[in-house]
Amino acid sequence: MLFADANYIYTTSESYLSFAFPKGSNALKKKINQIFAISLLFALVIAFIALYQQGVDEFGVKDGDIIYDESLLSFDTNWKLVRDGSVISNISVPGIADTGSGKSAVISNTLPASVTGGTYLAFLGADSFVTVYIDGEEVYKSPAIEQRGRLTPLPGWIFVPLKAEYGSERISLRFDYPYGYSEGILPLILIGNHSEVLLYASYSSYAALYIGISMVVLGILVFIFTMATPSIEGRSQGFAVLGLYMAALGFVLINQANIPRMDNSIYYNEYISSSMVIRILPMLHSIYMYMSLEREKAKKIYLFVFGLSLALFASETLLFLAGVWDLSSSLYLARPFMVLELLLALCFFLKDIFGKSGSPKGKAGRLYSVFTALAIMFLVAGECADAIGRRFFAGNISNFKYLGALLFAILSSAAVVLMAYRSTLDKLTLANELTKNRVSLMISQIQPHFIYNTLNAIMAMMKSAPDKAYSTISDFSKYLRYNINALSSVELIPFSEELKHIRVYLDIEKERFRERVEIVYDISDDDFAVPPLSVQPFVENAVKHGVCQKSEGGTVRVSSAEERDAYVVTIEDDGVGFDTSLIETGKRGVGIKNAMYRLRALADADTKIESEIGKGTKVTITFPKDRRTSLDENYNS
Repeated sequence: MLFADANYIYTTSESYLSFAFPKGSNALKKKINQIFAISLLFALVIAFIALYQQGVDEFGVKDGDIIYDESLLSFDTNWKLVRDGSVISNISVPGIADTGSGKSAVISNTLPASVTGGTYLAFLGADSFVTVYIDGEEVYKSPAIEQRGRLTPLPGWIFVPLKAEYGSERISLRFDYPYGYSEGILPLILIGNHSEVLLYASYSSYAALYIGISMVVLGILVFIFTMATPSIEGRSQGFAVLGLYMAALGFVLINQANIPRMDNSIYYNEYISSSMVIRILPMLHSIYMYMSLEREKAKKIYLFVFGLSLALFASETLLFLAGVWDLSSSLYLARPFMVLELLLALCFFLKDIFGKSGSPKGKAGRLYSVFTALAIMFLVAGECADAIGRRFFAGNISNFKYLGALLFAILSSAAVVLMAYRSTLDKLTLANELTKNRVSLMISQIQPHFIYNTLNAIMAMMKSAPDKAYSTISDFSKYLRYNINALSSVELIPFSEELKHIRVYLDIEKERFRERVEIVYDISDDDFAVPPLSVQPFVENAVKHGVCQKSEGGTVRVSSAEERDAYVVTIEDDGVGFDTSLIETGKRGVGIKNAMYRLRALADADTKIESEIGKGTKVTITFPKDRRTSLDENYNS
């Protein structure tokens, strides 16, 4: 008996916690969780080091024989804003230039006398065409990308070689702005030998690069973690999509890190890929929200949002292919739409936190909503800071975008881990409850008085109807055998098998009570899996505590039907009815409560009991369509 109990607890726990892994793989799951935790810590440490590194104002870097200080490279003062050949004002870079009524800005300065043949001028050329003049003569024009007949500025660092004779000469830079959102922005300008400016430009990109890599790593880990544990509060697929969203966002940040490249084609490929991924982000997040939200109304809203983001993506792609827009022009719509979608998601999570009804998942769900709401706030704040910084502060506060994205990834990952931890605790608690109630289930399902009454009925039939007595004995033996086998089973069976057992039980009761019990079957679908001995207790309750409590008897109706997302089994009777609160308090229905536990634990089924005293009871059991209720999964895997 001790061995049997231990085996029952083991097999039950395996059923709850091992949907994705074979039996005996707890060590593997533990190892995966350890790897996830270590990788998360590693990614956070790298990201915070990058942030610290980005915040250092003065530094020295040694690379072989190259030693430089930031002050030797900056070419940021004494610039003049020129319009129509006249100096308008002094200006520093980076900064914002007044372009007047045009779409261009010209700034000029005097080159240092120390310029040699190995000196380079370096600056970021994103979102503007740049032409360099020495004493009025054009010496360099920034490369451009041709997109369907339209020229687009090449993103990333631009390195302009200078000659020794340029020392102390007048240098002018003309910026032409094809996009309104970048108009007037002047980038940081550096001057020095090629190794120095390349090293400086690389160093300034490390923070964004590290944060982007950290987000990709976290996103992949979240995806693997949730796909390996597909029972996290029914949200595993949604969390997997969230992991993809984080990885895609990290990929965009890596491409926007402006790492110096010697080959312009690399800039072009990064520009195209990141521009397309930015447009996919709202679709990924709307899929995540649709899969994660509980309320039907909210799911419908996000189904519409997904359709809208898909339509926007398709229209932008068609306009790009038709040569009407380039990818940078359509960012007018893509990035604001991404922010608006995030704000909509924030509203739903804030409703879970502060709304009267609260989160459908209780306290754990509310805490998850808090983490996720904070994550979205940081991400939106970072995007807004980036837009404001680019437009009004020449990018001086744009680094908040990377910080916001990093905090989004950290908090989102923490929310996933929280729900996984809570889900595991709930399942372990449920397993303990089932183990405690095993004896109660046995007593309630193999009741001595039912055995005595059935045997007495058979004895009475032996003389008057021996054939009927033989048939009843056969039914009774099947009933006992099924009950005994079902007590230790955690495997799901076809509903058709459970239905056979229900018919056997009702045939026995029909022989006992004759005309007092009428049975009606309305079975539309029986091609799904259920836990053994999970529906029969409700049928027995309808007979014993429902119709048989009325002197004239009544009718028990058993029906099943397939819906879009679930299979529904209904047991109705027109008996005496009862107060359903007695089940919750434990004053009645131990067998019913045990059956509800089994349904929830083994098939994630929801049981709804409605009863009105004097009119009858209706029990509705909803089996969601998933891998547990699929006959293919239970018999072909």
